[in-house]
Amino acid sequence: MTAPPVQISYAPPLPWHRRRATRRILYGFVAAVVVMVGLKYGPLVLRLGSMIYWQRQCASYASPAGTIVYSNDPADVPTLRAGGCSTAWPGWFFPNPYAVRPNLPFQSLSNTNSLNALVATPVAFLHGRETPSGGARIVAIQYAPGAADPFNRLFFSYYMQKTGLAGGQSGKPGANTTALEMFLGPSDRVRLYDGRPDPNDATRFTIDYDFNGVRGTIDGQVNDDETVTLTPRAGRIVEQFGLARWNPSGGPLPEWVERTDLRPATAPR
Repeated sequence: MTAPPVQISYAPPLPWHRRRATRRILYGFVAAVVVMVGLKYGPLVLRLGSMIYWQRQCASYASPAGTIVYSNDPADVPTLRAGGCSTAWPGWFFPNPYAVRPNLPFQSLSNTNSLNALVATPVAFLHGRETPSGGARIVAIQYAPGAADPFNRLFFSYYMQKTGLAGGQSGKPGANTTALEMFLGPSDRVRLYDGRPDPNDATRFTIDYDFNGVRGTIDGQVNDDETVTLTPRAGRIVEQFGLARWNPSGGPLPEWVERTDLRPATAPR
């Protein structure tokens, strides 16, 4: 007898999404999408990550007690220069010797925010603080001389930045942030020390200084309107046009300041 023919059973074809060629196409498409998204948003993600990192470094910044951030005393300059201070700060054109201490966290945050490599104005205070209503801020107090200033002033201005992804300089765009003008004589010697946060009040901080060998303190207060008030504890102070004009010696200020005073002057303390 002849054997019956053998029936061969074929497996049904694989669904399209399980076929090897289809998977390769899908994998290639996904990889292309990832590359395109990375090219478009990668720099932004890296910038935001860098901003958050440097925000944290600034908010927790601390230097050893007694760290000098600025001095125009010729006796200090060689030692400070050897310790990493600059004696030729960009944009400063002093005929007399001085030393300025760079601040890496603030410089890095400034570069991340502005997307440029410009040198930031040096700082005498940097730390996380709060507004009276509880808003977290990074607060920096910057200082700089006036260009060819006949009154030999040091100008102190504030920088405030919100934290997190909403980071960026707070306050009104273009607003004058100068909070204090320090009037000096040609022979006055000044040291500024790195400021310290108040451990008992998150809205306050202090900056110590030496004026002709006498130690003093400037009190800082963060306000709800995104401003900072700077109040020296000693000297002649005139509150004028929203800022304090200050002669640390206690002597009179220039006539144009005294004559146009909008508030009662603060007597030497």
